[in-house]
Amino acid sequence: MKVNFEKEYEESFLKAIERTATLNIENVDFKIDTNFEINIDLIKKLALKIVEDRDRLGVPRQISISDCGGMTASLQKLLLEHNISSLITIGDVIEIGKPKYKTTVQSLKNELKKGISQDGVYLHVWLTLPNMYIIDTTLLLKSKRNLFFNKKLDYIKNGLYIEKKINNRAIFKPMLVGSNFLYKIGLLR
Repeated sequence: MKVNFEKEYEESFLKAIERTATLNIENVDFKIDTNFEINIDLIKKLALKIVEDRDRLGVPRQISISDCGGMTASLQKLLLEHNISSLITIGDVIEIGKPKYKTTVQSLKNELKKGISQDGVYLHVWLTLPNMYIIDTTLLLKSKRNLFFNKKLDYIKNGLYIEKKINNRAIFKPMLVGSNFLYKIGLLR
């Protein structure tokens, strides 16, 4: 039986919205709109601006590449300035059949209780647009980290994971949504 990853993502995303409200993290009013059109070139330009701004502020690229929460929140803010709706999405990515971050709903609940642990954060953060496009600011950059660390800015334009159809190469698993969770665990300040 062939899996419809796009439908599975949408269902998981809607459950993540419900779960976020049930856990009293935040109430999210987000409408799915399959006709929502986006300007991919604008999004790439905004992502490049984020990295350039972080470079100017002296944030090492080794930090930026691991800061999926900060990079995603920054992109969401810039998108909103251009009237592009998006929702921060928290969960895991399955690559080649294995969870990359080993995130579970229980591990996220534990993060809520005790905050970020010193041994690492076991979650991933990306944006979901109303048409169910996924925009990930760090996943592809990690795969080409040498180019990114060597200050190649032209690469960043192609370093976003922008997907409409979820495929079995990288399956995104939404578990929670919204920025409040990231603030509550101390990932954003």
